[in-house]
Amino acid sequence: MDQFGNLLTSTDDLEYELNKINVFPNPTTDFLYFQNAIANKQRQIVIYAYDGKEVLTQMITSPQTQVDVRKLSPGIYVCGVFEEGVRIQDGKFVKQ
Repeated sequence: MDQFGNLLTSTDDLEYELNKINVFPNPTTDFLYFQNAIANKQRQIVIYAYDGKEVLTQMITSPQTQVDVRKLSPGIYVCGVFEEGVRIQDGKFVKQ
Protein backbone atom coordinates (compact mmCIF):
# COMPACT_ATOMS: atom_id res chain seq x y z
CA MET A 1 0.00 0.00 0.00
CA ASP A 2 1.10 3.54 -0.64
CA GLN A 3 0.99 6.39 1.87
CA PHE A 4 -2.70 6.96 1.07
CA GLY A 5 -3.76 3.36 1.65
CA ASN A 6 -4.02 2.47 -2.05
CA LEU A 7 -3.00 -1.05 -2.99
CA LEU A 8 0.13 -1.17 -5.13
CA THR A 9 -0.51 -3.55 -8.02
CA SER A 10 2.91 -4.14 -9.53
CA THR A 11 6.62 -3.81 -8.93
CA ASP A 12 6.50 -0.69 -11.16
CA ASP A 13 4.02 0.89 -8.72
CA LEU A 14 6.27 0.00 -5.79
CA GLU A 15 9.35 1.41 -7.56
CA TYR A 16 7.46 4.63 -8.27
CA GLU A 17 6.43 4.99 -4.62
CA LEU A 18 10.01 4.37 -3.43
CA ASN A 19 11.41 6.95 -5.87
CA LYS A 20 8.68 9.55 -5.38
CA ILE A 21 9.74 12.80 -3.78
CA ASN A 22 7.23 14.68 -1.67
CA VAL A 23 7.41 18.49 -1.72
CA PHE A 24 5.85 20.57 1.04
CA PRO A 25 4.47 22.97 2.23
CA ASN A 26 2.58 24.40 -0.70
CA PRO A 27 2.10 27.36 -0.70
CA THR A 28 5.24 28.44 1.12
CA THR A 29 6.80 31.69 2.28
CA ASP A 30 10.33 30.66 3.24
CA PHE A 31 11.37 27.01 2.82
CA LEU A 32 10.39 24.03 0.70
CA TYR A 33 11.13 20.53 1.93
CA PHE A 34 11.88 17.67 -0.44
CA GLN A 35 11.32 14.33 1.25
CA ASN A 36 12.96 11.44 -0.56
CA ALA A 37 12.32 7.77 0.23
CA ILE A 38 15.70 6.80 -1.25
CA ALA A 39 18.37 9.26 -0.17
CA ASN A 40 21.36 7.36 -1.56
CA LYS A 41 20.65 8.38 -5.16
CA GLN A 42 22.25 11.49 -6.67
CA ARG A 43 19.34 13.83 -7.24
CA GLN A 44 19.18 17.51 -8.03
CA ILE A 45 16.35 20.01 -7.57
CA VAL A 46 15.97 22.73 -10.18
CA ILE A 47 13.41 25.49 -9.66
CA TYR A 48 12.15 27.51 -12.62
CA ALA A 49 10.15 30.72 -12.75
CA TYR A 50 6.89 30.29 -14.62
CA ASP A 51 8.52 31.82 -17.72
CA GLY A 52 10.97 28.89 -17.80
CA LYS A 53 14.00 30.74 -16.42
CA GLU A 54 16.09 28.66 -13.98
CA VAL A 55 16.19 30.46 -10.61
CA LEU A 56 17.62 27.92 -8.15
CA THR A 57 19.50 24.61 -8.16
CA GLN A 58 20.32 22.40 -5.21
CA MET A 59 21.40 18.80 -4.60
CA ILE A 60 19.24 16.49 -2.50
CA THR A 61 21.66 15.54 0.25
CA SER A 62 19.50 13.81 2.85
CA PRO A 63 16.13 12.05 3.21
CA GLN A 64 14.62 15.50 3.82
CA THR A 65 16.31 18.40 2.06
CA GLN A 66 15.41 21.99 2.88
CA VAL A 67 15.47 24.59 0.10
CA ASP A 68 15.49 28.28 1.00
CA VAL A 69 13.07 30.14 -1.29
CA ARG A 70 12.89 33.38 0.72
CA LYS A 71 14.69 35.35 -2.02
CA LEU A 72 12.22 34.29 -4.70
CA SER A 73 9.49 36.76 -5.65
CA PRO A 74 5.92 35.75 -4.90
CA GLY A 75 4.43 33.69 -7.72
CA ILE A 76 4.08 30.24 -9.22
CA TYR A 77 7.20 28.13 -9.75
CA VAL A 78 7.95 24.80 -11.35
CA CYS A 79 10.39 22.40 -9.73
CA GLY A 80 12.07 19.52 -11.48
CA VAL A 81 13.89 16.67 -9.79
CA PHE A 82 16.71 15.16 -11.81
CA GLU A 83 18.56 11.89 -11.35
CA GLU A 84 21.76 11.49 -13.36
CA GLY A 85 20.67 14.34 -15.64
CA VAL A 86 17.23 12.85 -16.38
CA ARG A 87 14.10 14.61 -15.11
CA ILE A 88 12.22 12.09 -12.97
CA GLN A 89 9.58 14.28 -11.38
CA ASP A 90 7.92 17.65 -11.88
CA GLY A 91 5.78 19.79 -9.65
CA LYS A 92 4.50 23.29 -9.07
CA PHE A 93 4.45 25.38 -5.95
CA VAL A 94 3.32 28.83 -4.92
CA LYS A 95 5.70 31.26 -3.20
CA GLN A 96 3.72 33.76 -1.17
